[in-house]
Amino acid sequence: MLFEKLTQKQFTYEEVPLNKITIEEEDRIKPPAFLARNIKKLGLIHDVLLYKNGENYHVLTGRKRILSLKKSRVKTIPAKVLSEKPNNAEIALILLSENFIRKSSPAQEAQQIKNLIESGYSIEKIHKTTGIPIRMLKARLKLLKLNQEWFEKLQKGEITLSKALKIAELPEAVQKKLSGEKTKTIAEIENQLRTTRLQPIEQIELNWTVPEEKPQDKKQNLTQFLIRNNLYCQVTFIPVQGIFKAIVGTKKKKVIAEDKDIITSIIKAIEKLKGR
Repeated sequence: MLFEKLTQKQFTYEEVPLNKITIEEEDRIKPPAFLARNIKKLGLIHDVLLYKNGENYHVLTGRKRILSLKKSRVKTIPAKVLSEKPNNAEIALILLSENFIRKSSPAQEAQQIKNLIESGYSIEKIHKTTGIPIRMLKARLKLLKLNQEWFEKLQKGEITLSKALKIAELPEAVQKKLSGEKTKTIAEIENQLRTTRLQPIEQIELNWTVPEEKPQDKKQNLTQFLIRNNLYCQVTFIPVQGIFKAIVGTKKKKVIAEDKDIITSIIKAIEKLKGR
């Protein structure tokens, strides 16, 4: 099993008193009404996973099942119990695998992948440890580009995964605009995405100015320069290389410039474009 490979920690099967189990954010969890009846009739199809903390137990997997049984006044629950608490990376890997297997929450999966990366895991290492395909891991990470409002809608199940992935491709300003409108179809979002990719620079609300040490003719407002020359600009940051990449061009011409100073890179790109 994944957890045994990760931790080699000892575990036992126990009949655990429900009143000794601590559930984090218990007030926010809403198990389906049928769940307790289902468990009483069929039993626990999948083990719940706990770890011991003094005389009490903390939940790793199975919060809804445990809470549902608590509310139905069941006294104990069979569980797999670890003798000690896993570290944060191990917990994230367990929860990520659990979510992917149950297909429960793409938003939670995205957050768990982010937590693993912040703990020092690469996408490749997560793939090798969990068996989850790299393309699926990258797709979940893409969801973190959603603004808070759209991310919360995904968490609540108000938008589908496919729609969320399309919205994540849009600039934040466009996402914000869409969130105030009636939910669009995927076709409408794709059309918005195509339009956004060709938007003039003023629609992206870019308003940088050229540094004062540049010649007078370069001190004009950069936004106005781009607008007058019908130019388009896309800026991205590449963490691995520690650089900004600015793409400035028109429908017919495009040039890429890289520099740690984002303004300098755009100016260089514009100068190259003007020289053609």
